[in-house]
Amino acid sequence: MEKKCVSVIVPVYNCIGYIENCIKSIISQTYSNLQIILVDDGSIDGSAQICDRFAHKDSRIKVYHLKNKGVSATRNYALARATGTYIQFVDGDDCIRRDMTSTLVEAVEKSGADMTVCNYTKAFRHIKISNKALDKKGIYTGTRYLINTLKDAGHHYYGVVWNKLYRRDVISRNCICFRTDLSLGEDFVFNLDYWTVCKKVCVTDRKLYLYNKEQNCTLSSNSYKRLKDCYTELKCRELIFGEYENAFRKKDLYDKYRSRIYFYWIIFLVRQMRGIISEYSYWSETDKREWYKEIMANSLIRESLRSVSRIKAVCYDWKYGMEYEIKAVLKKAFGIR
Repeated sequence: MEKKCVSVIVPVYNCIGYIENCIKSIISQTYSNLQIILVDDGSIDGSAQICDRFAHKDSRIKVYHLKNKGVSATRNYALARATGTYIQFVDGDDCIRRDMTSTLVEAVEKSGADMTVCNYTKAFRHIKISNKALDKKGIYTGTRYLINTLKDAGHHYYGVVWNKLYRRDVISRNCICFRTDLSLGEDFVFNLDYWTVCKKVCVTDRKLYLYNKEQNCTLSSNSYKRLKDCYTELKCRELIFGEYENAFRKKDLYDKYRSRIYFYWIIFLVRQMRGIISEYSYWSETDKREWYKEIMANSLIRESLRSVSRIKAVCYDWKYGMEYEIKAVLKKAFGIR
């Protein structure tokens, strides 16, 4: 029996140093029934030409050229043209293991799940660091998996789409798409919409995706944030949090998990305070004071301080502080910003 088609969606924007290896890792998959959709978003570094060159050699590849629409719009554009039974996302500066697609498809078909989640490896230049999986291998209901995100809602493991396989009919039937009004967290909101309607999630502990951390330049990870960037991030996080609350309300779980949901803001607060103290050393003292006043006056942050136990908040502050110091030492040792 012929294997079901997987539509692999790749948004491409100025990643000439990575896109060739990315495409090679997809076309060399052991699972061959692929529809590969490359959406170039106005690249000016030669990435678009590389995509076109591969399309001439492999009939499974279709290239579309847009003009600076953003990653959400490019993914939505590709979803509208996808015809596969399953949807897989790969970022243009990353790579996937040779058996990633076959492993994800096999897992979802054996379990009858609506989604498969795998683990990944982070790459810092030539250094590879294994990510610690947040979930054990197994089968979860969509509701249980939504609850699992309370471990760390902002973690890449839950928040991205590239370590997951989706059923296209679930996406289309429920009109799930990427929010174009968000400059961060759009993947997580997409996943929230999916988890509220899917029945089962299958988790594998295998590390199948290679995430290029150095190339990542999202608003939340920008090493040189300005004050206005922080204001933009705060506004985005307010929108994301609203969707997070709504997901739990849809499952009638909000009242039960309210304090844990609000821990989202404790994490944000701790990281911002760490930024004010050390990371934003290039800011003026006026900007630091303004940002401190802004976050401490935010109604959601104030509510989180009332809702979350002080002991839990202090423990997270200590844990994050240790992780921050270790990362700072490693970055300095290897010359990483």
